[in-house]
Amino acid sequence: MEIFEFKCNGIKKLFIGGLHGNEGKFTEIVLKDFINLLKEDDYTGNIVVIPKLVENSRYISTLSEKYYETDEGKALINIIENYKPNVYFELHAYKKENYKKENESKKTEGIAKKGREEGEGKKGKGKAEGEAEGLITGDYLILIKKILESNFELPVYLKDKKGLSATVEIKIGAGGKIVSYKFLKKSENGDFNRAVEKCLKISSPLPVDKEGRVVVEFKAEGIKSVK
Repeated sequence: MEIFEFKCNGIKKLFIGGLHGNEGKFTEIVLKDFINLLKEDDYTGNIVVIPKLVENSRYISTLSEKYYETDEGKALINIIENYKPNVYFELHAYKKENYKKENESKKTEGIAKKGREEGEGKKGKGKAEGEAEGLITGDYLILIKKILESNFELPVYLKDKKGLSATVEIKIGAGGKIVSYKFLKKSENGDFNRAVEKCLKISSPLPVDKEGRVVVEFKAEGIKSVK
């Protein structure tokens, strides 16, 4: 795995390709051309480029939690934890027939979403627009969950207490920064709550390129859900 870094002040951007299957042989060409362009232009921004994460692997969608149980999924999480990018880009390669299916799926999803927003707009336009702006979905939620899981460390004496839990609403600002958070439900154990707060502090900024809110349920076993 080759890593190309352009170090400078400013927002850190991570570009990565070849995350599964054999798509790396295609993403490597595109991202290395991108690197050459940056060099030719004497680019001075803050960018990390990984043209190919894996040479060849079994295809599992990066939208599936099972992906992050694989070696390549764990490697991806380690890279994100190491560089802590403010903006994150994935480059994928599709066969023509699969690309068409993907676009049709997104088109259908977009039409359905627009219909929901217009329906809510009839009830209250301002509310519908506000909710759409703060929507964080898909692979962002999976990445947020993995980052929080890696930083959530409980005192040893609490790890076997399965009844402990806390629910927190997190407000995410520009560059993935955790602007604020509030407990929707606190644990009865103060050390558990302090472990939650410590996790949130060291997890900022999150790998999200949009502002919004998420609700996270912490349990003694780990992060139960992010939505």
